[in-house]
Amino acid sequence: MSATLEVIEEVALDVTDLKDNSAISRIASRVELETVELVEAHFKVSSVKEAGEPDSIAIEMRAGVEGETLSCFVSLRTLFEGVEPGSDEEPLVMHAGFRVDYRLQGDEVPDIEDIGQFVRWNVLFITWPYWREFVQSMSSRSAMNRVTIGIMGLPV
Repeated sequence: MSATLEVIEEVALDVTDLKDNSAISRIASRVELETVELVEAHFKVSSVKEAGEPDSIAIEMRAGVEGETLSCFVSLRTLFEGVEPGSDEEPLVMHAGFRVDYRLQGDEVPDIEDIGQFVRWNVLFITWPYWREFVQSMSSRSAMNRVTIGIMGLPV
């Protein structure tokens, strides 16, 4: 069983954008969470005086099925309005990448659209507390004010 999902563009945290709740259920009923691991991390403060709360968060996701494992990768990065990511003008960089593995039950390869919906909501929901802790921990250890990332709303 094998499938790859080269997903899911940059994701805005708009819970009204949930397309198919039943797709999430179809995958959720077939998986068991195995691991959540921090696999990438970067923190840099260029200007403590200019670094404030980020304007938004870029989210990139990928997923694939190999054998009995659904492996997902979520990358989260702070963004500041009017500042190109990676430029010298960027006052603060906080980036973390998480790998989330699920044990997949059943012999059928899941539908790629179902996997996409599951990854977009469940995997992000699972990793969000780790992202919040990373941001708050790193910012409180630096000379800047602690940055607080809010809770993630539930898709309803």
